[in-house]
Amino acid sequence: MLDVQIVLELPEGRLEKLLALLRQQGVKVVRIGEERLLYECTLIMIGHLMHTDISDTVDQIDTTGSAEVTELSLVMPAIDSPSSARITIRSTTRTEMERAIRILRRVAEQKNILIIEPLESV
Repeated sequence: MLDVQIVLELPEGRLEKLLALLRQQGVKVVRIGEERLLYECTLIMIGHLMHTDISDTVDQIDTTGSAEVTELSLVMPAIDSPSSARITIRSTTRTEMERAIRILRRVAEQKNILIIEPLESV
């Protein structure tokens, strides 16, 4: 069996007919209209996030094409104090999520940022 992902835009009312034709040919349809980014992981970052360019940190994950930072909540107690952020990453696969977290770890090490990861596995 071969797994294939197809993205289509159809005129209104054509989906049911297409599904019927595919099923007549023995094609198994698993998902319709679901999101591309299926895996989600939320982590905590602590450090001088603004001074170390948090947008660069986000960009390094987003440019993978298979993972994105979808939420970012930042708390800054004072200009010279470390800030903290809750960052949510979504990815297409578990492997891509692991890759995105490796990127975040590498960037955090370079910028002296502490990453707190969830206890459960990705």
